[in-house]
Amino acid sequence: MCQNPQFIAIKPVLGSTSDDIQIHHLFHDYSVRIWGANLESMRSYYFDFVDPLTSYPVNLPPDWKIFEAEGTFSSFGFGWMVTPLQPGMSPPRIGMEVKSMEASLGLRPEQIIPGQEKYIQREGTRLLMISPSGEEASFQLPIRQSIYIEAGQALVYPGMSFPTLLYAGPTHKVLHKAHSEVQ
Repeated sequence: MCQNPQFIAIKPVLGSTSDDIQIHHLFHDYSVRIWGANLESMRSYYFDFVDPLTSYPVNLPPDWKIFEAEGTFSSFGFGWMVTPLQPGMSPPRIGMEVKSMEASLGLRPEQIIPGQEKYIQREGTRLLMISPSGEEASFQLPIRQSIYIEAGQALVYPGMSFPTLLYAGPTHKVLHKAHSEVQ
């Protein structure tokens, strides 16, 4: 169980106009906000939910559900990719239920500070959100554009006081373009 529920990950500042933040309207009461700063090496994105009128972050009520959607390639969630299907069976429409970072650490909904709930998933993941009444909306996390960097080149991240040299031998190493500069 989480011993310090006050800090699990950082969320964007309210009203931020960073190019890294995307907001997509899903339901009357909820829009999804997606950001990926400092998750490039994990090829992941955070997301949370905001009130579409105020843009204030909100926690999703426990009777709302989020699932990996059909077409998501994942090492978990879609067991049919690992387990052979019986003849005549079609693959499932939805995969594993996605829990917030806080719920994954053992916090109950009433223990999560209002507006602080957040999720993390791999880039490219398709997600299906289902309301208590059965309404559905889906969204997909972005996929970063890969770039190639040769061995010995420096990679500079915003806020770094010195460049990081890559030692990849004679072959190249694939990194991700978001928030990096090649010197």
